[in-house]
Amino acid sequence: MTVQTRRSFLGHLGAAAGVGLLAPLDLAHAGSMVSASADEAYLRRILRGLDVGAPFFADWHLVEAYPPMAGGVVLVLAQGTEATPVRVDVVRRAEPVRAPAATDHLELYAMDGGGGVRVMPEDLVEAMQALADHLEDNAAQGHLATRLLTHGERLRRYPAFMERAACELAPVPPEGAAG
Repeated sequence: MTVQTRRSFLGHLGAAAGVGLLAPLDLAHAGSMVSASADEAYLRRILRGLDVGAPFFADWHLVEAYPPMAGGVVLVLAQGTEATPVRVDVVRRAEPVRAPAATDHLELYAMDGGGGVRVMPEDLVEAMQALADHLEDNAAQGHLATRLLTHGERLRRYPAFMERAACELAPVPPEGAAG
């Protein structure tokens, strides 16, 4: 039996579809970049204090992080080393709050194809809230939430991107969409 990694699987999907996948920011080396783009700098500021691969809550860890696109930050989380990764989108808070994890300025949505009605495991909700609380501290200090759209705004402005978001871990930027 051949074991295929998620990264190689996604690479094959992107190649088969003729689409290049956006590369995640290498947070381990992000601080040493001489000339980082504004998007990468934004991502470093909002994720300050989080390291790829290091646990942030119980055995949950950040697998990948993508600079803002279509008004949201895309994170990939996993529990332990053998777990199926979960895509989590970070957006500006809206009223009423509908996300499973929220703070004063942010909402975090699991982009799992459940359409907001699938019951999420409690440990995932707890991990997302712990992550949201960490991101809130960074977002509040730097007024970072103002750059993000709400989930509803993203659905209206980028419907094709948001439809794909439910089934792709590595986001493909929408045509003509800036962070």
